[in-house]
Amino acid sequence: MPIHSKTNLYPGINAHLNSYLQQEGGGWESFHAEHIIDLRRVLAKTLPEGYYAVAEKSLQITPLTWLGDGGGRIVRPDVTVVQKAPVSRSTTPANASLAAPISVYPGRVLVADPDDEMVGIVIYRQEMGQLPGRPVTRIELLSPANKPPSDGYRQYSSKRQQTLESGVALIEIDYLHQMPAANPLIPDYSKRQSGTFPYNITIDIPQPTPSDGKVEHYGIGVDEELLVLRVPLLGADFAPLDLQEAYTRTVESGSFFDFAVDYAADPVNFDGYREDDQAKIRALLETIRREHGGQSA
Repeated sequence: MPIHSKTNLYPGINAHLNSYLQQEGGGWESFHAEHIIDLRRVLAKTLPEGYYAVAEKSLQITPLTWLGDGGGRIVRPDVTVVQKAPVSRSTTPANASLAAPISVYPGRVLVADPDDEMVGIVIYRQEMGQLPGRPVTRIELLSPANKPPSDGYRQYSSKRQQTLESGVALIEIDYLHQMPAANPLIPDYSKRQSGTFPYNITIDIPQPTPSDGKVEHYGIGVDEELLVLRVPLLGADFAPLDLQEAYTRTVESGSFFDFAVDYAADPVNFDGYREDDQAKIRALLETIRREHGGQSA
């Protein structure tokens, strides 16, 4: 008997939904669009005075078939944090419970030759005093069409390179465990390497210069809650971003996502998870089936 729920019964990323979305025709584009909006809304509550977040044209491309012959591509919106005006006092939030990165790498490894196949995001900087303001941080939720070995990887890499050279901070959120990491610094979970994570987040901080900056890596397991990220802004300013709150909003926002998840069955393409993670998921499912079998949660 199927087990569906209007709430997310996983502590963090829903392995059933996440695997389903990564299949052909699984609806990743719909999830992407909704999650970006939820990320922006959650972030907007914690931004210091003088900053605001808007959804704007993404660095990523998504294949699109036009009416008639041939094909084309469209650009999806992601999140950019913008400073409205200089703020004279400190705007750093107090008492924020923030995640600590697993690893911190020197930023110089991300400054590559334009022909190098490094994944990159473009950061756009505007002159202060001009509307809509000065972009200082960019957030991207990675999509399958822009990760290796997809055909959009190289174009996305070029744009990411331009972003880092612009000196603006970049956050990449990667829930796509079935594909290699976009950032070559991150070990490849899709090859079942030990010490890897199915879900990864990187924060590129190209300050004081791109060659002297750093890259923070955060890894999330299949049985772990999502993190509260420290979103870098200008100078010492930052904003907490509760990824779990945003993810829960997205997953529980409509009937499509709970319809796609049947906890009575294993996730589709279950082999896409490493053996030890499969065991963790099965342990979670045993509890879910025992507590929710025969009823809708």
